[in-house]
Amino acid sequence: MRTMPYGRPFTGKDDPRINLKGRPKIGQSIAELAREFMREEVEVDERPIDPATGKRKGKKILTKVQRKRLFLQAIWARAIRGSEPAAKLLWNYCDGLPPFRGVISTPDAGEGEPDFSVLSDEELAQVVTSIYKARGAVFTPVGGNGQNGKAAGGNGHNGS
Repeated sequence: MRTMPYGRPFTGKDDPRINLKGRPKIGQSIAELAREFMREEVEVDERPIDPATGKRKGKKILTKVQRKRLFLQAIWARAIRGSEPAAKLLWNYCDGLPPFRGVISTPDAGEGEPDFSVLSDEELAQVVTSIYKARGAVFTPVGGNGQNGKAAGGNGHNGS
């Protein structure tokens, strides 16, 4: 019996450590499967719907359409009926998300914390709100004294 040459490079096809079959193939990711699913074409009946009966009228007209086009048409229909999330989704895909301008100044690499003193109260509230949203919490700024509803003592009471 031949000993395995540990710590030395492969010596050829007869080396027992060599993987001749290669790495086993892994399955597709969910993103790949979703893209493939949305690219598939399906047959759609293009006949108009009679508003009185709710049924399609006339001779059947079948056309092939990609699922992603049908998906987009469904989002469009919701947006037209007044769905704000659907309208925002379409708008963001058409023009891209608007840039976030919460923090105006950022520190250079390794120079400490950002300077929030240059922010207005509204901008500071926007920054704090975005931090709370990222953490899954809710922040409601209280106007005026900047103490967020608490008295100067910090105990939530007004001193009486």
